[in-house]
Amino acid sequence: YKPDCQIGDAIENHLELLEARKKKEGVF
Repeated sequence: YKPDCQIGDAIENHLELLEARKKKEGVF
């Protein structure tokens, strides 16, 4: 159990969602 790793994965997933949302809206 490594909370730092889980936090890192959560941040990474969040950033990916933001990028996907930007691409969908055409905003960069």
